[in-house]
Amino acid sequence: MAYIISIDASTKGCSAALFNKNELVGFRENLEEKSAASFLVVYIQELIAEAGITFKDLAAVAVCKGPGSYTGLRVAVSTAKGLAMALDVPLMAFESLELLSSQVKETEVDFLCPMIDARRLEVFTQVTKADGLELVWQTAALIVNENTFDEILEKGSCYFYGDGSAKFKDIITHKNAIFKEHNLTTHAQFSGDLVWEKYQKKSFEDLLTFEPFYLKEYMFKVKG
Repeated sequence: MAYIISIDASTKGCSAALFNKNELVGFRENLEEKSAASFLVVYIQELIAEAGITFKDLAAVAVCKGPGSYTGLRVAVSTAKGLAMALDVPLMAFESLELLSSQVKETEVDFLCPMIDARRLEVFTQVTKADGLELVWQTAALIVNENTFDEILEKGSCYFYGDGSAKFKDIITHKNAIFKEHNLTTHAQFSGDLVWEKYQKKSFEDLLTFEPFYLKEYMFKVKG
């Protein structure tokens, strides 16, 4: 047995999942904005109780480190670090875009382009080869127009997907641009394979230095 709790609050709402190795045991999710602070700990407690195990049975904790919602990432990473420290178990982290790409099992395209909405015409995105593993464009926050992906699209077909892709369907009209009708999500219940692979490879984070992957600076209004 190798029970692992995985949590995510990088996009809309929050989610928690319990895995035995890479097999999903149970999950909880809430799609309301800024729900992580109220629900993540409760969800973790419920999943442990429902499985008939105790916190001492956990082999590791995993968390989506971003990019995504600043508030959600901060809450999720703090929760995961606190739990890992309290239980003295390893902490693992995965990227939100990495999680999206891992869910696409397409072979008839050349490239994959996951997109997470970052407001207006900006998205968090990356481009990989069709295997979802080999990076072509590094993770970035981009303001997208009709020509942003021309360099990629001239080389081959590309799937665009994720909650940030829908708003560009009528903007990116290149013949090699393909938009998936179903928007995949970053929720924790889809992280089993990623998390188990990291656990087997001992790809663990330093609990003292690990921080969310915010990707871009956030502006705060200070009251005078």
